Amino acid sequence: MNTLELKGSLLDLIAQANDNSRLARLFEAYHDIFTTEEEDWWDELPIEQQTRLSQSIEESYDPKNLIDHEEMKKKHAKWLRK
Repeated sequence: MNTLELKGSLLDLIAQANDNSRLARLFEAYHDIFTTEEEDWWDELPIEQQTRLSQSIEESYDPKNLIDHEEMKKKHAKWLRK
């Protein structure tokens, strides 16, 4: 489906819905998806996960921790589309 078809399908589903509690839940889900700021997810992580992610990001800047793209493609060839 293209973007317009998806939007139309969503609008049709919403128009057919009669259960107010489900519509309210749907509204909250859409609201969260479309209004969440990029940094909000970080604040919701436990401090341990924030620490581990920060360490991983820092480690990714060290060239000795990098793996060659071709090497990874060979290693995971069975999952890659040809």
